[in-house]
Amino acid sequence: MKIKKVVNVLQIIDENKIPSDVEDIMETKYFSEGSNKDIEIGEMDVYHLLRCFNLLLIDRRKLNRILTVIKE
Repeated sequence: MKIKKVVNVLQIIDENKIPSDVEDIMETKYFSEGSNKDIEIGEMDVYHLLRCFNLLLIDRRKLNRILTVIKE
């Protein structure tokens, strides 16, 4: 299911307006190496977004380790 659809369902369930920053985030583009093109986050499948998020966390941990070594 696409992120855009998930957010719309949540809006209906919660009966709240979608926050403006979330609308902006859904329009943000992410470069998909698999597709070799930019994809709007709102057009991403939930599973794809979770995988991307996980890769970013891994990269962040690596970067933090590198910065720690450099500081020492």
